[in-house]
Amino acid sequence: MNKIRLLLADDHPLIRAGFKSMLVKNEHFEIVGEAENGTDLLILTAELSPDMILTDISMPGMNGLEALQKVKKQYPAIKCIVLTMHEEREYIMNALKTGAEGYLLKSIEGPELEKAILVVFQGGKYFSPLITSILADSVAQQGREGDLKELATDASAPEAARRIMAACGRVLTGTGDGVAELGEQRPAEHALLSAARRWVPRAGSMGRGQARVLDLLRGG
Repeated sequence: MNKIRLLLADDHPLIRAGFKSMLVKNEHFEIVGEAENGTDLLILTAELSPDMILTDISMPGMNGLEALQKVKKQYPAIKCIVLTMHEEREYIMNALKTGAEGYLLKSIEGPELEKAILVVFQGGKYFSPLITSILADSVAQQGREGDLKELATDASAPEAARRIMAACGRVLTGTGDGVAELGEQRPAEHALLSAARRWVPRAGSMGRGQARVLDLLRGG
């Protein structure tokens, strides 16, 4: 495969250098440019036509989300991953609204970052586990089912199942009638499973619909 051309954006040179040194070890990646703010990110995107942008949110002048919104409007084919320290739901949802295909925390390890880039490049979405949990909690606490649905948009049914499984944090067990239930249900888990029953089958086609997805959720 051709190298994936990456553009990094962060206002801290040491952080850019750290991620760059991590990524250049992978023969499938090429760092084509570095930006220290949103304005530079737009300029370099136009000049370099990267395959993917990895950007922080908080940067001087135009921030990362403002820049991504413009990038997605002008260059919708470019993939975008937010790489940040922000764990707040508002930041996460704003990033998704701009069209970001991934949301990762800067504490991410090299292998997971590489996996995220490959998943997003191939048309999927990728979220750090903590981000998945934050969105899952908002479903249970505030009834924001749309947050959870966002996790499976453009994902295959098995991947959607794995993401919900990770969010639940518990093993699902079968009742013998094709329906899955949670042992020792907690409110968050109950809300997640209820939401999954309503929409997960539409996240991908497995041929057997909802029952098959629920089988996947419980590891079948």
